[in-house]
Amino acid sequence: MDTKSKQLSVLYDLSKTIVGSGRIEDVCQRILKKVSVLLNVSKASIMKLDPSGHALKIVAALGLPENILKDVSVKVGEGISGRVFKSAKRASNFNFLNRLRFFKIRF
Repeated sequence: MDTKSKQLSVLYDLSKTIVGSGRIEDVCQRILKKVSVLLNVSKASIMKLDPSGHALKIVAALGLPENILKDVSVKVGEGISGRVFKSAKRASNFNFLNRLRFFKIRF
């Protein structure tokens, strides 16, 4: 199957997933699984803005330890996710190699 056909197939599957599910967490987890196959990634997450409007929290994850998922909080404007969210631009518009700050996460 060529790339265009795979993309259309994933979009079709995602539309069925969104229509057929009630909980946002379930929908996000299904979306993440399908998109990760399409993009050939083993680690990914989907985040949403918390009720305070100041931080992003993980609602679905792939390849990340379960014990850290509830504790992860990224302030809007900080880190890669926070900067992308604040700018409302896709991640490829950033030059992360020049801006990236290295930090250590313990699993």
